[in-house]
Amino acid sequence: MKKKAAGLPVEFLGFVSLPEFFGKIDMVIVPSWEEPFGIVLLEAMASGIPVIATNRGGPAEIVRGVLIPPHDPAALAEAIRSVRPGEFIGEAREHVEKNFDMRSVVPRIEDFYRDLQPQKGSRCTR
Repeated sequence: MKKKAAGLPVEFLGFVSLPEFFGKIDMVIVPSWEEPFGIVLLEAMASGIPVIATNRGGPAEIVRGVLIPPHDPAALAEAIRSVRPGEFIGEAREHVEKNFDMRSVVPRIEDFYRDLQPQKGSRCTR
């Protein structure tokens, strides 16, 4: 990647502190061809950073921002030009808090496993 980016205004940062990093950027772009989930998208939305991602896999379900088709550089370029800092913040943050906050996710997981347990007096047959 560094060789391909030689001469371009691209900086490879390595590991960064997210709050500090998010304070310095205008948007998060995840143009993956396939993305199973995309935790960085949730982190960005929760931090009030607009996101652009491909409409494939996890981002299609979780993103409150701009979704573009994979393998479409023209759509990506247009999305980058069109997104304004601060756009989608309220809806995105609320979506993350409602659906992905540990305080709401853990009880749902516990309920799921509780529902799998055989009821008292019932017999589990295999």
